Amino acid sequence: MKLGIFVGTDGRSELCESIGYMGSDIAKAGHSIICCNNSTGLSKALIDGTLSAGGNVELIDKDKKHLIKEHCGALIFLPGGFEVLASLCTILHEHQQGIYNNKPIAIYNIVGCYSNLYMQFMLFNKMGIDCKADFIYSRD
Repeated sequence: MKLGIFVGTDGRSELCESIGYMGSDIAKAGHSIICCNNSTGLSKALIDGTLSAGGNVELIDKDKKHLIKEHCGALIFLPGGFEVLASLCTILHEHQQGIYNNKPIAIYNIVGCYSNLYMQFMLFNKMGIDCKADFIYSRD
């Protein structure tokens, strides 16, 4: 399966190491990735990890990132800045509206980077604001 991955470019070394291992595991499981063409930090770690394990990587220009969701079998969101967060919110909104609901969405909550966002979604739900997110949430 081709996995569409949204990931930031900056990050601490332990994040890079974990994300590199994830790329390797994806390749060893027989999957490929499609992501933005970035050659630094977390994105580089993911790409290098995938390639080092013999996996396939399809790179998309940043201005064409909408192609990621169109050409993958599932989406994974890794740590990243506002651009990754904006993409996540857009995809979740489209999913909620029934526009984009045919593929799994996963959020990799490495070192708790998405824990507060998850809590915010739960707060919205308690307040009666429809913010249901049918995504896989992993606590580590």
